[in-house]
Amino acid sequence: MVGAVAVAATLISWGNGWIDGYNERLKLQLTSGLITDVAQRDAMLSKSMEIDAISKKQSGLDVIANVVKWVAFAALGFFAYQAFTKSRGQNGN
Repeated sequence: MVGAVAVAATLISWGNGWIDGYNERLKLQLTSGLITDVAQRDAMLSKSMEIDAISKKQSGLDVIANVVKWVAFAALGFFAYQAFTKSRGQNGN
């Protein structure tokens, strides 16, 4: 169950980033197609690439997904440790 939560958190984060990127590329393609002056279009595309480079920070959902993933790994380690100590106690060691 813990692994499933970690995978789900990772997939949610990846899917959100993929959809956001796709929407941005589509919007840029549609916007640049409306500009007929080549110099203005190149300037707009260049500025858009600069903005993208600056805004490559993690979104809030990415941060939450990473926290959930590490909490799930910590819980998995805790449960594994519990199972290990319980099995050692039952063996009489």
